[in-house]
Amino acid sequence: MPNWVQPLVGNAEERAGKLREPSVRVAMKQDTIDWPNFRTDFDRMRVLEAAFQRNEKYEGVSINQLAVMTGKEP
Repeated sequence: MPNWVQPLVGNAEERAGKLREPSVRVAMKQDTIDWPNFRTDFDRMRVLEAAFQRNEKYEGVSINQLAVMTGKEP
């Protein structure tokens, strides 16, 4: 997925800055539509383990379900 390469290059601060750009996120989302594969099947991908207790309610939930629960994009 070509639009995923540059946003994920650099140190953590650089990557975070790129990922905050709305146009970058739109392009990345379009890649998941244009090149569907098991890594972007968000009905099958699930939260295995939460790092923080406040997120334990999401364990076992699919990424699509999580998106609905939190009002965000998968």
